Amino acid sequence: MSPTPSAKLGSFPGGNVISKLMCANTNPQTKERLQCPELGSLTCANCQLVRYCSKECQKSHWGKHKVDCKSPYLLPSWRPGWVQQNRAPTFVTHGSKSAQVPFGASAGYLWGNVPAIDFLNLARNEKKAAMDQDFKICFAASGDIRNLVKTVNGLPEGYRGKCEILLNDINDIVVNRNLVALFVLLSPGPSIEEAAEMAIHAIYSCALTSHMETHLRRCIDKIYGDPGRDGFRNTSFNMRGKGKLSIVQNTSGIDLIRTMLNSTYQLTTAINGMHQTMLNSQRTDYVERFLCFLEPQHRLGTVRFRKSGVLAPFSLDLVHFTHPNRLLFSPNGSWMTHDSASPLSGWNVSDIHASGERAGAIPGDLYGCLFFHLKEQFMSFAQRVQDCDIHIVVAGFNAQSICRAITKGSVAPFHKHCFDRIETSNVADYIGIPETLEDWAPLLRKDNKNSALIITSMNWIATQPDELERRPSPSEMKRCARMMGLDKGQTRPAAADLGLYSVLSVRLPKLLGIFRDTEGQFGRYLRNAGQVEQAARKMGLRMRKVHRIHPKRFGLSLLKPNEVVPNPSKEELYDIFLVGGIESTIRFVEFEMIA
Repeated sequence: MSPTPSAKLGSFPGGNVISKLMCANTNPQTKERLQCPELGSLTCANCQLVRYCSKECQKSHWGKHKVDCKSPYLLPSWRPGWVQQNRAPTFVTHGSKSAQVPFGASAGYLWGNVPAIDFLNLARNEKKAAMDQDFKICFAASGDIRNLVKTVNGLPEGYRGKCEILLNDINDIVVNRNLVALFVLLSPGPSIEEAAEMAIHAIYSCALTSHMETHLRRCIDKIYGDPGRDGFRNTSFNMRGKGKLSIVQNTSGIDLIRTMLNSTYQLTTAINGMHQTMLNSQRTDYVERFLCFLEPQHRLGTVRFRKSGVLAPFSLDLVHFTHPNRLLFSPNGSWMTHDSASPLSGWNVSDIHASGERAGAIPGDLYGCLFFHLKEQFMSFAQRVQDCDIHIVVAGFNAQSICRAITKGSVAPFHKHCFDRIETSNVADYIGIPETLEDWAPLLRKDNKNSALIITSMNWIATQPDELERRPSPSEMKRCARMMGLDKGQTRPAAADLGLYSVLSVRLPKLLGIFRDTEGQFGRYLRNAGQVEQAARKMGLRMRKVHRIHPKRFGLSLLKPNEVVPNPSKEELYDIFLVGGIESTIRFVEFEMIA
């Protein structure tokens, strides 16, 4: 079979793909090239963010690189502006202490705010029997595609069964972004490697190359060519393998996305719109509060991403990203996600580092490592879809509405008692856990002992004022002190780190929350939130005491079911809660059929 001709959808100048970290020099001797095409092997000793193929390239690039290499964000002595100016930070004076205060012309959390989860977790459930088993999986309020990708990638190599997946969300922008991203990844044509790189930018980057923009418009013409009938749209597309990619939505759900994609603003307008949210002067203290927790290289990488808006290795010259990515902007060029949104929050940071290492990336270049991790995940996903019998239905409805439609048999191929996994995200935060169980329990498959319905609770802590105001226990303080290196006098805080609004005072509440034992309080919440255990039994379900899909909270392990408080290493704490930005109060509850 002859190789697929290049569609030039790669991230490197000229449309080539980036398989390994390249030399950072953008001043090569060969004039027709924008960036040196050799692999990077010599790491800049000062910033540890870029690599070069030779000393000559490093010297040639110094004129451009020195701005980053001498950045104050790389200094161990860096402190937030409010510390330097000896003033109260705005997140205190404005009366909000939450790190997740929404700001910006938002369409929601388009990138997800918890790491991707494999909701099959076959190693702890169906095990070897999964090789030939048919699965139906429901993501009732999906957000982006990360859980879908992670779950499909969890299918065994050589999987011989049939997997049918429902990816639903109420947000029309989310639904159509997911559809476009999946079409880019899974439709026949470009190589899987090129499609994976383009999908990264379609989902996460504010700008595209000219080749990417042209291909995106071709995809959009194919996706939205059929307007639907009688206010309803049910269309299927061929994928790389034998499966189909289908969309089920009201035709009104495509009006905004069409307006977005047919807009005519230029990249400058889009960048300005992004900066009005991501670099807004009113939010400097909020951003620097997050930077307080980061290592120097990760600080600078975060600042660069917030400025450039392009998810790529730090060393990549972005001059060829010349077109706005209209999937991230409103029709007038306003940025559509919160200023606290970060692509890093949607993926496991330790896995990100491992992917970066395989590609020769530098650990300090965390966004570069994320680029290579996403590429691995997306390529594996597309390959599984090509090799296996996988069908994906994207839907755009309220979770309760899609549930009723499935019960009536209106969303083929799904029906009552068909799903092996139902992931409801945090729908229960809005309608209640008993109501969520009443809606979805009748759709759970009865003849699979591993069937599970998973509920995420993000907002429960806000209903528990006693827990929010409780003073930390001595054991919680001890764990926190150990992680900060203060238990044995290992670290003597600098003068700038002492005081009411010091860096230490900002870090302390976050760390105390991580080590807080909330098991009893969450149990009381479940009892008070509609008698959840009784509601589950009424629907033929029971809460699992030992989870088999995901731990009850972040930082715990499925291998230690009796643990109730995270006991991470310093590296795990940093990866999960600090650079990953995960809220430690998020809880998961798994329900299974009563035998």
